[in-house]
Amino acid sequence: MNNKMTAAPIRVMVFEYLGKLSGALMEREELVDFRLIETQEGPGPGEILLGRILQTNPSLQGAFVEIGDGKPAFMPLEKEELPQYKSGQELPVEVKKASVGQKGCTVSACFSLKTDHVVLSYGKPYIGVSQKITDPKERKRLREAAEAFEKRETVGYVIRTESEGIEAFRLQKEASQLAAVYDRICQKARYSPVGSKLYQSGSQLLEYLRAVPLYRTQEIVFAGDLPTDKFMEEMSLSDPERLAKVRIFEENDKKASQHLQEVFRIPSQLQEALDKRVWLDNGGYLFIEQTEALCAIDVNTGKLSGSHEEKQAAIEAFNLAVVPKIAQQIRLRELSGILLIDFVDMESEEARQTVLKALRKAFDDDMRKTVIYGFTKLQLLEIARERKDRPLAARIGV
Repeated sequence: MNNKMTAAPIRVMVFEYLGKLSGALMEREELVDFRLIETQEGPGPGEILLGRILQTNPSLQGAFVEIGDGKPAFMPLEKEELPQYKSGQELPVEVKKASVGQKGCTVSACFSLKTDHVVLSYGKPYIGVSQKITDPKERKRLREAAEAFEKRETVGYVIRTESEGIEAFRLQKEASQLAAVYDRICQKARYSPVGSKLYQSGSQLLEYLRAVPLYRTQEIVFAGDLPTDKFMEEMSLSDPERLAKVRIFEENDKKASQHLQEVFRIPSQLQEALDKRVWLDNGGYLFIEQTEALCAIDVNTGKLSGSHEEKQAAIEAFNLAVVPKIAQQIRLRELSGILLIDFVDMESEEARQTVLKALRKAFDDDMRKTVIYGFTKLQLLEIARERKDRPLAARIGV
């Protein structure tokens, strides 16, 4: 199935929220992501720095690396990788997680460079095609295109999901751009002092915009009270295709950010996502409880009447109706790790499978890796969702 044909378009919005630059993603008129686009103090994710190995630690399976911010960064390593690294060794490293408090960054010696369609991976010298591209002929075509890319020792390429249907010459052009960036990083690493920034793909705002695949970006809406000229200049230099999707909302209006939020019901949707209880249109509610180990979602229906068979039919219809809301709340709240959903009890295995199928479909558009395992023996639906960021409540300081 062609992912580009089935994935829902996303409206990306940028505005000021409580005095801070913020971004929101709307999908099918529902808010599915919100974050403060904060100015990072110290090295941030995606930056490539010149590091120096301080020491390796076999018991922790990793090495401590100096990156110039006064806090030793930690570089996780497989057991067989440890002998490759020695104290005093200098090497480029990519920041994977920013430092928190006194804890240093997490870094990796296997860094990557990306365009919309191609990823260059240093330290992983192989050609790969996104597993989400399932058509055998298309996979073969894309792999053959990638085999013709400029070669670099210990460098590989991955063709991204967004490349489906993209001409080979365009992929070649992007790969050549990445190879040129890689060469500049290597050259700069030879004469720069430890802690030097070797590469940063763009501002945090641009990184936020790029997190949404171009083919899914319906439009990018900037509130007119922001310094849009500055943003437009950066995009014109580094991402002209996204620039073409930009729209200014109420240009030069000092209350544009406020009006934008009101039009798209952002404050009310945020408040809903910060409450444990989420009321549903059909009279029931969800109760969402986040613990240290897992997240539990309890589905509760209103009063049901009728015969036993009628009640069971109503329960199945109710559970199916709340599936889109459950998926939206999981994505908006940035819930991750192990999630357990306690639907209203269904006696029929067929009914459970219908709900399971609907939930899997509801996560087709999720940009996080999400695995839906199915119902446990206790009839709890089990989900594992990739963790990439803090939950919404922690991000906005609630």
